[in-house]
Amino acid sequence: MESPCVKANPGAPGLQASLEKSNPQFIFSSPVYPEITSIVRKAYELCAFEGADVQATMDNAAREINEALKSGG
Repeated sequence: MESPCVKANPGAPGLQASLEKSNPQFIFSSPVYPEITSIVRKAYELCAFEGADVQATMDNAAREINEALKSGG
């Protein structure tokens, strides 16, 4: 059974087959990847070590990530 995502994206089976043959540690890279990982790490540390509110912290991280993606790094 195909998911709605696969049905909406005809190229998905080819991408999946390609990924299955590639390195299982494959990560999509982009110029903003280091910035995104920094944002996620900061959010994790705020929640895990400083007791920050999880929802508010993740909402803020999402905003920061969206801005990073818009600016292209």
